[in-house]
Amino acid sequence: NVLIVIRPLIQMRERQLAAAAQENHMPTIGDEMCPSMRFDIKMPHARATMKEMLAGMERQYPDFFVSMNAAFKNISEESFFNKERFAI
Repeated sequence: NVLIVIRPLIQMRERQLAAAAQENHMPTIGDEMCPSMRFDIKMPHARATMKEMLAGMERQYPDFFVSMNAAFKNISEESFFNKERFAI
């Protein structure tokens, strides 16, 4: 068992990223290229569920993403990861 933490792309919102790609005539790939989108196994739902949850949080707390972005800037190994609890 390995613990993997993936830092989300929170510096730029998805709509900003899409607009920047379009403005700069950059090719994009659809969800079908994402490794987690294994339609032969099951329909993906986690990404859509998470998007809905985050959109709801932003409606309720307009500064939600500003706060989340600030929180990710203050992560240190000592405060984020307890080596005694999770042996890798």
